[in-house]
Amino acid sequence: MKLIAQADSSTLVVELSSEQLAVLSNGLLNALELMSDANDMEHDHWFDSEFHARVGCSRQAARSLLNEVQGLPLTAPVSSPNNKRESGAHVSFIGAGPGAPDLITRRGAKRLAEADLILYAGSLVPEAVLEHARPDAEKLNTAGLNLTEQVAVYRRAGREGLKVARVHSGDPAIYGATAEQMRALREMGIDYDVVPGVSSFTASAATLGAELTRPGVTQTIILTRASGRASPVPDAENLASLAAHRASLCVFLGGSQLEANIAELLKHYPPETPAALIQRATQPEERRHAAPLGQLLEGLKLSEWALTTMLLVSPALADPGDMQEVSRLYDPAYAHRFRRAEKGEASEPE
Repeated sequence: MKLIAQADSSTLVVELSSEQLAVLSNGLLNALELMSDANDMEHDHWFDSEFHARVGCSRQAARSLLNEVQGLPLTAPVSSPNNKRESGAHVSFIGAGPGAPDLITRRGAKRLAEADLILYAGSLVPEAVLEHARPDAEKLNTAGLNLTEQVAVYRRAGREGLKVARVHSGDPAIYGATAEQMRALREMGIDYDVVPGVSSFTASAATLGAELTRPGVTQTIILTRASGRASPVPDAENLASLAAHRASLCVFLGGSQLEANIAELLKHYPPETPAALIQRATQPEERRHAAPLGQLLEGLKLSEWALTTMLLVSPALADPGDMQEVSRLYDPAYAHRFRRAEKGEASEPE
């Protein structure tokens, strides 16, 4: 077998023995392609962490094979009759919504139905959401894949001209880790678009039958998350400083730090401020618990709320019967371009 590699204007042809062919697994070409992304890596580091993982053979066997092509520059793209990039590849980042299959948008369901390849994080996106996909579509759970491995999948999609649905929970714009994927797609020349979805914070409010903004109470919603190993929160955005606004506050990804988070929030929110925990909103396993912020964790087994839990804190969550002010939007005396005020009543500007 001949391995053909193109480097600038020169072509390198390497003959592989039968023994070497035995270790040329299906992932080898993807591994070799990673050379084009290895400009800033040391040779040994790249080999150990990427090549060996892709080929799936012993280090000694993989090193022996690599020695055959050691004259190939690390930055050289690899081409062969079977891996030429075809046109037409496209990736759609789809917001799957909070989990209920019927809460994905019509556009999102359409993109799923059109996809040849579907990538989804099985730890967050229920498989029921994939009911919109074609039966013959390839489905890949990315929960166990790192970014480099996902990029290799996109690269294959580019070669084969596939339509890809990259399914994210909620809305891709909120804690979706999509920016780095989009950057890789741009570098590979693969087109993409984004389909928005229903976020878990609005789904959580819906399960409570609540509105997060109220006249005279709060007109501001703050979305934040607990600081974690994957994405630290900037110091200027710490929970205590955000709590100082006493607005509606939605804390994502903080189920494992509930005690610490609530202690920070209580530095500014009064302990009687309404609060709620919502886990897996809109899904069959949905759970919710509401209480004043200062008493929210009483009687709870915190380990049961560690994952996929939204924390809502807001004076707007109070019983609507206690409302002191209401919006004038539907007041008979309020006029705007679509409705006249009742006769004799003063008109308000739009």
